[in-house]
Amino acid sequence: MTRTARPADSHQGSIARPTYLEARPHRLVYFDGIWVAFVMTAMLFEQLLRSGTALVLVAAVPVYFIVRPDRLPKAGLAVGVLGLLPAFALLSAFWSAVPQTTLYYGTEYLITVLIGIVIGVAVNANQALIGLFFAFSAHAIASMLIGGYALVGRVGSSEVELAFIGIMASKNQAADASGLGMLIASAVAAFGIAQRRYFLGLCALVVLGIDIWMVVRADSTGALLAAVFAAFAMIAMQAGRVLTMQARTLLFVTITTTLTLAFALRTFWFDAVMGSILESAGKDATLTGRTFIWDQASRMIDANPAFGLGYNAFWNVGNPDAELIWKFAGIAEKRGFNFHNTAIEILVHLGYVGFTLFAAVAGALAMLLAIRVTRRPEAFGTFAVAYLFFMGIRTPVESYGFNPFSYATALIFAILSYALRSEHRRQAAKPR
Repeated sequence: MTRTARPADSHQGSIARPTYLEARPHRLVYFDGIWVAFVMTAMLFEQLLRSGTALVLVAAVPVYFIVRPDRLPKAGLAVGVLGLLPAFALLSAFWSAVPQTTLYYGTEYLITVLIGIVIGVAVNANQALIGLFFAFSAHAIASMLIGGYALVGRVGSSEVELAFIGIMASKNQAADASGLGMLIASAVAAFGIAQRRYFLGLCALVVLGIDIWMVVRADSTGALLAAVFAAFAMIAMQAGRVLTMQARTLLFVTITTTLTLAFALRTFWFDAVMGSILESAGKDATLTGRTFIWDQASRMIDANPAFGLGYNAFWNVGNPDAELIWKFAGIAEKRGFNFHNTAIEILVHLGYVGFTLFAAVAGALAMLLAIRVTRRPEAFGTFAVAYLFFMGIRTPVESYGFNPFSYATALIFAILSYALRSEHRRQAAKPR
């Protein structure tokens, strides 16, 4: 008498369970967003974590590619292009006034750039945006609950004012982080509404309100205006999704031409507009002492025009020029300071050769990013262009993309590398 095989015993009737390796991607579906939130939170909370931030960031890139080894090839092109900038910073150790310091901070700068590249080209774009939102939401809530105020003096005057600094080292850092938080919250609110994730959109609006309050309390008119203008630009790009490709291209060409002409003719309007803004905001014409700092920087640029002093070779205890600026600005800790101008910061440390390299790479990728977003106005892409707009307004009075272990540096390299992100292509279904 023959026995009939049970369905479970036959190959046709059995249902194969996925192996551990096959099921692994599903278990880690939210890993990208968690990773972005983790590294950005570590940078935002650097004042509280201190050396803990360095430990997190040094381990961040290896951990990501251990978990996502298939994403490693995607970073190749971006590392080859954007890696030129930290490579030149490290190379400056050969002529640096303090080679050991240049190598130390140049290595930190390289790690920060790599983190940005991972966010821009390897991480899922929507998860990257949500991860940024959680990090900046944690910063906003912590700043509101445990953040503090500081007495800020007007340089060259006995007047002082109470300004909100949150959990940052200065009111400028607090205003910049909160302004960026406004932009991220606006992007997530629009994303949540578009995706019908209304609770996420509501949370983003709440955080947006907190960030606006913090920027106002930090007494930074520039950060508030830059964030508002950038948010309007992002909303316009999101609204442009309903337009045809030809209409978006025409809009892009019009905006680009207008901005180019405005920049070329800035000598005719910039001083008048800036003076009006400063007067209405009750600010002094020296931009709180920045003009004195820029005069000192100009002298150092003239002394080392080609290659500069070397990466991070100026802000060192014992350097008489740095000591003079710290004393003038009342910086007791002698750390976390800069020239409050991105171009001047690069010129002092890396000279005209370094500045040309930075400007060429950043300018080319910014244009490529704008073209990409014009073709495909996705959520992260429109936010990226809006942040470029935010930085473009702020770079004359703040230093961006040059500081190691900085959330701003990592995010700048993330959005620039996003321009090199490979397009998602649908693969043909394989036969069973």
